[in-house]
Amino acid sequence: MSYDITDRKQAENTLRASEERQAFLLELSDALRPLADPVEVQRVAARVLGRHLGASRAAYAEIDSDDAHFTVHHDYTDGVPSFAGRHLNGSYGPGYFAELHAGRTVMVSDAQHDARLSGDERAAYAAVRTQAAIAVPLIKGGRLVAVFTLHFPTPHVWTPAEATLVEAVAERTWAAVERAHAEKTLRDSEKRFRAVANLVPDLLWESRPDGFTTWYNERWLDYTGQTFEQATGWGWTDAIHPDDREGSARRSQQAVDMGQPLRQEHRIRRHDGVYRWFVVSTSPLLGDEGEDTRMYGAATDIHHLREQSAVLEARVEDRTRQLAETNAELASQTQALEAFAELSRNLALHLDPYALIRRVQDVALSLLPGGFATYYEPEGTQWRLRVQAGDMRSPALQAAVDAGLELGQVPSLDQPWQTGRPLFQDYYAPDTDGLGPLEHGTNAVATLPLTVADRPVGVFAVALFGRRVWSAADRAVLETIVRHLDLALDRAAQLQQVERQRERLADLNAELGTLITRTARDLRVPAAYFSRFLEPERAEEVLADLTPAVSDALENGLAQLQGVAHDLQALAQLESQAVNQELVPLGELFEALKVTAAEQRPATWFVQPLPIVRADRALLKQALEVLLSFVLSETRGARYVTVTSQAVQGEVWVTVVDDGTGLSGEEAATLFDLTVRTEQQVPLLAGSGLMQVRRILARHGGWAWAEPELTGGKVVLAFPRDEAVTELEAFLDDPPGSGGT
Repeated sequence: MSYDITDRKQAENTLRASEERQAFLLELSDALRPLADPVEVQRVAARVLGRHLGASRAAYAEIDSDDAHFTVHHDYTDGVPSFAGRHLNGSYGPGYFAELHAGRTVMVSDAQHDARLSGDERAAYAAVRTQAAIAVPLIKGGRLVAVFTLHFPTPHVWTPAEATLVEAVAERTWAAVERAHAEKTLRDSEKRFRAVANLVPDLLWESRPDGFTTWYNERWLDYTGQTFEQATGWGWTDAIHPDDREGSARRSQQAVDMGQPLRQEHRIRRHDGVYRWFVVSTSPLLGDEGEDTRMYGAATDIHHLREQSAVLEARVEDRTRQLAETNAELASQTQALEAFAELSRNLALHLDPYALIRRVQDVALSLLPGGFATYYEPEGTQWRLRVQAGDMRSPALQAAVDAGLELGQVPSLDQPWQTGRPLFQDYYAPDTDGLGPLEHGTNAVATLPLTVADRPVGVFAVALFGRRVWSAADRAVLETIVRHLDLALDRAAQLQQVERQRERLADLNAELGTLITRTARDLRVPAAYFSRFLEPERAEEVLADLTPAVSDALENGLAQLQGVAHDLQALAQLESQAVNQELVPLGELFEALKVTAAEQRPATWFVQPLPIVRADRALLKQALEVLLSFVLSETRGARYVTVTSQAVQGEVWVTVVDDGTGLSGEEAATLFDLTVRTEQQVPLLAGSGLMQVRRILARHGGWAWAEPELTGGKVVLAFPRDEAVTELEAFLDDPPGSGGT
């Protein structure tokens, strides 16, 4: 007799496979349970499953937030290279990740013969020595977050049991990774909390609603001298002053019963036995049902405040008196603000910078008790007094200030000038600025830097004879006044520059008009004379009248007209030439011209540091060559030439001084004129093409003029100040990291 036991055997095999699967999953859980590092969880899960199924590679891959890459932190390998690292999605077929995003497990049994794969994709599998692979997606919150994958180096037909097992392992691995992430986040949070809790000066604790305390910060233990074991539970009550325990405990319980925060004061014993007053704040942590689950408390030392309370009460009367004085001061401030409003209106009426400063000095002194106000500007190596309001009460001090103070030796002026910040001195110590007994009588000083277009130009100072602590209101008023003065000076400088340009343009136009008028007048005599030749009957009469004197007059007139024609032709060429703006270092240009000038006439040069200007290099070189041909001409006999520069009213003035023949007022006034040829009243100076110099400078927005000197010559070339170029020069003089100030 025989029986068919196929079903029984299948059932036994299924049961055995299920038991083996459960045993494996139990082994996996035991291996993952103690792990706290998410990356270690991934590594162990890959190793356990890879060995169990005999795979050559197993890995848990996390999908990056950009959904374009995945990262394998660690993988299990057996005879194949590691796949750890960051990789681009889609390397193994466009449909590969599409299936995974759809939540479907992807299985490849034989990559080299899989019709779903292209040649490049088969090559990608071969490159990592893989012929069979399975990838299980983990979709969480509608997003693909991870993939668990296994690789085989040879073709492998995946069974349903294997696929089910990999899917189960993937889910368990994800759960273990998330648990490890959560635990790590919690541990990190607790570390941060304890680090912060131990930084604060307060005494902190955590307790149950009944008062049983489970945690203290280190400040509590350091202050009370208790160990954690001594303080835990109810031990904290030992540190509370006996007279405060009952009342504090009662109020704490009432707050717990009502589920409300509590704020009270009681004394806590220090480690040396001294009790100090603390303000204690507690707050409940409510559960889902609104019940108190935890209480958190903080104690802040207010003992010093308690001790000061008596002192504070004693000061109430003094404070009342101070308030009365403050009210009087506020009334004075109101009056001062009215004066300040009037100042703001008046500033718009002045263009003279020193007149503006003097007006502001008067307003500043009207706000403060007796004193004087001064304004200084650096000149060479000294501070020069430019404007003063009020009497210094010391003729000797006044004389010293008028004579000039040494730059770098007057801290009250040097410091605000160098730092760009105001300096307020409540107590002006004797000899603060090196003037010794001359400073006697000055008790409080405020010095503030004055700027125009963000460039320091001087220091505004207020000195008081009486003692005064500069209040915040004092500082704000003075700083506001100076700030408005900065704006007014900037505006005045801009208006002066516009007016200066307008006047210069008018001069050029008037000069050209005068030339045209004189030329027309000078043409009348020769034109009338030569027109007579057109009358045949008068030809002999004209020749008879051509005396030597008439001939000389005609010759001189024609020479003048030829000179005018030459100048007009040069002017036309100059005016039609385009101006190409570029950065031109004047120092380099003068150095080059010195070499050329030495061929004309040797001279000793003294060239101080010169600025960079924005100009047409070729035109500017032409102007300077013409100027130097005049300076070094034989008729002038110059042996020494000095070139300096300074910033003046929104311009940069380059001054060329020589020791040659002096210039009279009329010579200096006509040196650069276009019309000087037509009616020369003074001897024609060498370098008569000087009219080009002024025209070229004017085309750059500047000007050129000469100043009369008894001996020697002095010519000033004015260039418009360019703030961007000024910043570049400052950078070149003191680049970042050079250690300059």
